[in-house]
Amino acid sequence: MSKVEPNNLSNSLTPAKSALLAGAGIGLLFVVIKRQQFLNYWKRFQNPLKSKHVVLIQNTNDCRKVVNILKSHCSDYKVLGFDCEWVTISGNRRPVALLQLCSNRGYCALFHLCCMRQIPKSLRDLLADKEVIKVGVDPAYDAKKLALDYGVGVASTFDLRYLATMVGRKPEGLAKLSLSVLKVTLDKHWRLSCSN
Repeated sequence: MSKVEPNNLSNSLTPAKSALLAGAGIGLLFVVIKRQQFLNYWKRFQNPLKSKHVVLIQNTNDCRKVVNILKSHCSDYKVLGFDCEWVTISGNRRPVALLQLCSNRGYCALFHLCCMRQIPKSLRDLLADKEVIKVGVDPAYDAKKLALDYGVGVASTFDLRYLATMVGRKPEGLAKLSLSVLKVTLDKHWRLSCSN
């Protein structure tokens, strides 16, 4: 049996061995990269609200910028979270005061409609886009309120309760669905949800 000296190691590697080692190194690098991508995905799945970014929009210029960001996020998945808020005073419902849209990347836009004279065209176009699905709990009801109050058409709404039913879950409100499916507690305290 011949002894290989350390400085003669390169002489003992045949082209086949070199190719095998290079392939193993590339394979190991691929596994490490894929593992890191998986871990990043898993961390995001474990805490879907960790990377949230919330913006409040009260004017037309900010609205245009934010709508462009939401549209760019829709290039991945043509889905937006959709919800509206309004107050009722002495039994009379006031116009929709707040429109909430959220992308799959955790970018949440709160459009303070009561501060705008009208709903800007960029936002109207996004709401009317049939290819972008607006999801929420009873989003069709919110869409009707927007149409009634502002003459805005909202296309392609989808109620998350139908999805819950399709996968064998109880069709509950957003807070209960969030807790049972994502293990995320939403803050639905009355002081928050009923405030201005």
